[in-house]
Amino acid sequence: MNCYFFVDNIVRAAFLCEHVRLSRVSYNRLTYLLTQVDQYGTQQPIALLKLLLERGGCYNRGKDLNWKGFRDLGWMAAMGKPGGGRNDVDPRFISLFSVFNMTFPAEESLYHIYNSILHGHVQPFVKEIQDMVPEITRMTMELYRQVVYTF
Repeated sequence: MNCYFFVDNIVRAAFLCEHVRLSRVSYNRLTYLLTQVDQYGTQQPIALLKLLLERGGCYNRGKDLNWKGFRDLGWMAAMGKPGGGRNDVDPRFISLFSVFNMTFPAEESLYHIYNSILHGHVQPFVKEIQDMVPEITRMTMELYRQVVYTF
């Protein structure tokens, strides 16, 4: 991943984002960045991100290895749990973030959420269609459950 993609303007040795007070860099599905663990127990993409977060910059890959600092950046990352070929993330890297864990809602909560959304969408329709909303919601959830179970 090219760090310069997120940068608009260079000021001395620090990169600043133009027209924005605080820019956000987000990594959706952080586990896709994970590679094999090397002999020292690290993963190189995570080590680079850890350097960016801890020190606020990275070294230029030229022969001089000049330090390039980043300012006014906020970092966000999202990931699923390890498994299916995905490795654990280094706990030293995870400690740099505020971690939130969200569990999947219960069936009755999902039913209530989807039923309310669909009921709101069919308000302009006739009463017969509005009365079919609970059955449509139940059938859709059952279809989803069967697809997940089959595949």
